[in-house]
Amino acid sequence: MSTVPKIVYCSFKFKKVLLNYTLKQSMALSVQTTSKIFDALKSEVIDYIYAHEKYAEFMQEMIIDAISAKMGDMDEDLMFDLGMLMFDRIELK
Repeated sequence: MSTVPKIVYCSFKFKKVLLNYTLKQSMALSVQTTSKIFDALKSEVIDYIYAHEKYAEFMQEMIIDAISAKMGDMDEDLMFDLGMLMFDRIELK
C-alpha cells in the first residue's frame, strides 16, 4: 500500500496547528491522541467562532428564521426580544 501524505493547516489567531497524516494505517492517529488534540483546542476554537462576525450574523438570521417558522408573524419588538434572549442563551458545548 502506498503512502499518500496530506497536510492540513488550521490557522487560528492563537497558533498554527500543522497536522501531517497519511493513509497508511501505521501512521494514523489513535482515538486517544485525537481526543487529546480535541481537548487542547476545544475552548480556543469556540472562542474563535464566537469572536467571528460571520457567527453572529449566521446565528441572528437562523434564530429569527426558526422563531418565525414556529410562531409565524409577530410583533417586531417581541421578535427582537425573543431573538436576543435566544442569541444570549444558546451556547456551543
